[in-house]
Amino acid sequence: MGACICKGIKSIRCDQQTCMVYSKLKFCKDGCAGCFTKSLVCIINLFATPWCLAFHLLRIYLLPCIYFTFESCWYSFWRKTVGEHLAFEDRTFPASESSLGPVEARSRLGQVTWERLKPQEEDVESGVVALFKDGIEPSDVCQGALGNCFLLAAVACLCEFDGAIEQLFIDKQSNPRGKYRLWLYDVQATRWRRIVVDDRVPTSASTGKPLFSQPAGNEVWVLLLEKAFAKFTGSYANIEAGHTVWAFEALTGDAVVTYQLQEKNGQKWEHLSMKPKKDKTNKRAVGLYHSGRFFDKDSMFKLLCSYDRHAAVMGAGSRGTDDTLSQGRGDTSSGIVAGHAYTIKAVAEHHGVRLLQLRNPWGGWEWKGKWSDNSAEWRKKPQVAQAFGFKQEKDSCDDGLFFMEWDDFLNHFNHIDVCLRTQGMAEFNLRVHEEYGLCGPTVGCCIGASKFLCLCQGVYKMWCGRKGNDTAIEDLEAPYLSKKK
Repeated sequence: MGACICKGIKSIRCDQQTCMVYSKLKFCKDGCAGCFTKSLVCIINLFATPWCLAFHLLRIYLLPCIYFTFESCWYSFWRKTVGEHLAFEDRTFPASESSLGPVEARSRLGQVTWERLKPQEEDVESGVVALFKDGIEPSDVCQGALGNCFLLAAVACLCEFDGAIEQLFIDKQSNPRGKYRLWLYDVQATRWRRIVVDDRVPTSASTGKPLFSQPAGNEVWVLLLEKAFAKFTGSYANIEAGHTVWAFEALTGDAVVTYQLQEKNGQKWEHLSMKPKKDKTNKRAVGLYHSGRFFDKDSMFKLLCSYDRHAAVMGAGSRGTDDTLSQGRGDTSSGIVAGHAYTIKAVAEHHGVRLLQLRNPWGGWEWKGKWSDNSAEWRKKPQVAQAFGFKQEKDSCDDGLFFMEWDDFLNHFNHIDVCLRTQGMAEFNLRVHEEYGLCGPTVGCCIGASKFLCLCQGVYKMWCGRKGNDTAIEDLEAPYLSKKK
């Protein structure tokens, strides 16, 4: 009898029958229910699990809690004694015009100064900014004057998943010297690179507010992540107009794929593979290549539902003049901005209605057609509203989050980007709750450890994780593939 180890989706031989292990379900095609429990390897795993959990608990929560508590005390002492003196300045990415680059909106920006991040008006009494505060939400991401919606849409996608953004930051709390270290994946070199930035960002000389990504209250992680990408690519101008699928891979290091709507081929969607180009001067140089793998309209929707069930990261690009996405232009009478990147939050079908939930990184400009926030369809079909968890409000304001029917989606969007994230122990990290001051690391340790142990998240991720690779994508596509060339 072969060994059954639940590690994503695996197939083994069990008494000449194929034993399929799907996440929490372990069974054989011939109904061999005892396959899992009788396996010697699984018995060993059963006894080893408590020790493995204890090790990961110590590694992820307890030791970092001690470290970040001492770090918080040191930072507090530094702020009271040294203050802003001896602040870190990144000379490899100076606060100058060269780092800004020839951004498209340069003529409208006016005089630009580089200022250190400071608390917003409502948080000025605290005297310090927070790297992360009250968790990470997609609403934290707000685009400014830079045409990098492709990047911010990808970031907003990852905000939907616990730990996906935090694991990019080596530093977990605000640094009084203004020095921050992050990880970004180099698609061309196929390896992770450590990026060090300071907290000086381009600011309007007239208003004193950041010009590009906007802070969410006292929270500044979005601005620092955007600056890390700017340094990684050479300038802020180099992160204008691009492919969301590239941003997905740079943020996760996992397998990505683009689906392009081929209108000349019977409204079919084609799988396009992204491959890096050898260009030392352009870190974002990639190409999208035909695969000959096609999906019809119905199969594509079912495939998206499958990706959604597997917690894949998804984004969509509205129809524009080219394949890259920047600021978004054109007629907005429908509420959909042309040539703009959106986040796909959910895909599902209930009571015969196929809907997608999307988010605009602008935080506004929502779909105005069927199944929009104020649409009569919600009142006509309350069972659909209940199934999707939608509550219609009389005075609802645009927050950038909206529902859209699949057929309407096809009329306004022509490509979909997908990243199948690796899931496992790497998703866990200690969240330093800066809003609790010196007690923040302890609060984060208690909350994180409770979820890790009491909610069995640790056991599930340890034995039921998966690798986000090309093979996993092909396995998900296989049932819906309509044509090969």
